Amino acid sequence: MATVLIVEDEVDYRDPLVKRLEQEGYTVLCAEDGAGAIELIKNNTVDIILLDLILPRMDGVEFLFILKNELKSEAPVIILSNLDSTAHNSEVAEYLVKANTTMEELVNKIATYLPHK
Repeated sequence: MATVLIVEDEVDYRDPLVKRLEQEGYTVLCAEDGAGAIELIKNNTVDIILLDLILPRMDGVEFLFILKNELKSEAPVIILSNLDSTAHNSEVAEYLVKANTTMEELVNKIATYLPHK
């Protein structure tokens, strides 16, 4: 099954998401900030990334820059944030507002990017 990397510092949001994705059969890796996510990507094959933008140490925007320009990752990125989606970057597959996205919608969205996994 596919590996999902969740880059999210809010435990109350991250932990239920991890549990649900594991129930769906995904392998789940977690980082609390961009720096931790970079280390996980260097040492693991990641099929899709769920990314919050507001993170400690290294925010989501800086992480995206390194992901695409230095790590040359082609894994799709779904942004999960409560920031205005006008910040949407062409480097990401989707921009979802946390408060408006159900767990079921997110699971279905992930599946659309990993149909063969």
